[in-house]
Amino acid sequence: MFLKGYTEEERSKLAKITALFLSLGRVQATILNSLFNDQLVKEGIALEFATEMFTVWLSEKDIGNVSMH
Repeated sequence: MFLKGYTEEERSKLAKITALFLSLGRVQATILNSLFNDQLVKEGIALEFATEMFTVWLSEKDIGNVSMH
């Protein structure tokens, strides 16, 4: 929910580490619910974060791993 408080570079790093934690099963996918915040969606921050995160996640694991979460 606090993605707006981070710079683009910091959000990119956070997206990458989130993807790695998700791909390894270290965190639950429910953490992604915060991306549905109206302001984050309206400003495109949620889309940028999700795009970066899923790109990294798919580079680490196949689509089957993504759909399991």
